[in-house]
Amino acid sequence: MCRKKGVLFSGTIDSNLKFGGENITDADVRTAARIAQAEEFISAKPEGYESPIAQGGTNVSGGQKQRLSIARAIAKHPKIYLFDDSFSALDYKTDVALRRALKAETGDATVIIVAQRISTVLHANQILVLEDGRIVGKGTHAQLMESCPAYQEIAPQPAEQQRAGPERRGSLMPHPGRMTTQKAKDFKGTMRSLLAELGHYKFRLIAVIVFAVLSTIF
Repeated sequence: MCRKKGVLFSGTIDSNLKFGGENITDADVRTAARIAQAEEFISAKPEGYESPIAQGGTNVSGGQKQRLSIARAIAKHPKIYLFDDSFSALDYKTDVALRRALKAETGDATVIIVAQRISTVLHANQILVLEDGRIVGKGTHAQLMESCPAYQEIAPQPAEQQRAGPERRGSLMPHPGRMTTQKAKDFKGTMRSLLAELGHYKFRLIAVIVFAVLSTIF
């Protein structure tokens, strides 16, 4: 599992990436770093993979912390990946490159993504839309654009994407006043609904967009 706020431990980049298992090799670490788009900034450091990491990763940026946390998950070669808003601190270009490399690496593994950006889950085999802890939509991006009003509210329209240009296309957030981030009132209930739904499916990639429409606009 890789959370939005990736947790790093006091040690080195290498020790953090090997934290997931005793059998993780140097080759596993370097492959994982390449897939997570972390290789470039690691190589730029004088000590490379032996560069020190402060407790909590306070000496690296938010984007670097997320990429190292993602690399740590990849290095373990799990059968199920759970990325809990783990791409939020990445710029759109890095997000696209990481997802493309991840797709090639994960093979038959199940990948579950909780995301705020439509671009992160656009090509998922299955998207589940949760509102107030309930599943209100299920399908591909194209299917949800036809059948799910809640999804339509947060998805950029074709005209908006065209005006945005290729560098931002698919990363647009909805119009002001529309909620896109999750503030689940009943997190346990939401997760129970989600896990119950996932029990019926075996997809190579399952993406989840979770958001709540609050009665009060802040």
